[in-house]
Amino acid sequence: MDILTALEIPLFGSILLAGEAGTPYLYPYPTSNSVLLEVESLEDIGDRHILECKSFLVDKIQHNAEVYPANPIHKPPALGGMKYDLVPSSSADSDRLLVLRRLKTANPIILRAVSCLLKARMAFQHPEFGEAACIFLWIALDAAHSLVLQRLRDTGIANPTSRDAAKYFEKISGYDAEWEKFFEDDYDNRIRAIHPDNRFGAEAIPEFRVDDFLELNDMMVSFFYFFVSGFSNNSPSARY
Repeated sequence: MDILTALEIPLFGSILLAGEAGTPYLYPYPTSNSVLLEVESLEDIGDRHILECKSFLVDKIQHNAEVYPANPIHKPPALGGMKYDLVPSSSADSDRLLVLRRLKTANPIILRAVSCLLKARMAFQHPEFGEAACIFLWIALDAAHSLVLQRLRDTGIANPTSRDAAKYFEKISGYDAEWEKFFEDDYDNRIRAIHPDNRFGAEAIPEFRVDDFLELNDMMVSFFYFFVSGFSNNSPSARY
């Protein structure tokens, strides 16, 4: 895929957010050759239509492979590349459908965040784009901050602070962070990366650890699952 469409964000987002904790996350592979399939009527999509789409897509992929040759590690299985690492998840279908329905009507802030979570995983698969992966996560983090502040306003707090947002997160997650501000360590890293001349000192190459991405990614996926699904801590499928 190249650019996530309004249809793809809820679809892929439901798979990402409703995945079981500890299993690999979905990460679509980036490409500059997008394909848009449309139907000519409103008839129900059946097995015949799916097979037609599959045949069309495989032909398209094979044609693009001839025009844009790639190393085997970057090829899909249909062209002899590495097999996909599939995770059996039929038990999560009802959960996933719930998230899909909620995402179809979600506000732009949530959709932007989910889109960035997907892009973060795509970038993180390639070490040279690790910094970009973190930037995508920080955009999602800003969205999380805005959503929490709005929820606090809805409860009657006129001017909620970043500390109020941190306390709210601790309450819903059970995570005793003792933050003075919302995800304060991650915001410090964000400042170091995005502002070359900052209060922490200029760095030609900011040093970030793998855990800086992995920990925030897991928390953001869980946070948006909670926010989209509306499940409480007691839900067996929720990560909070």
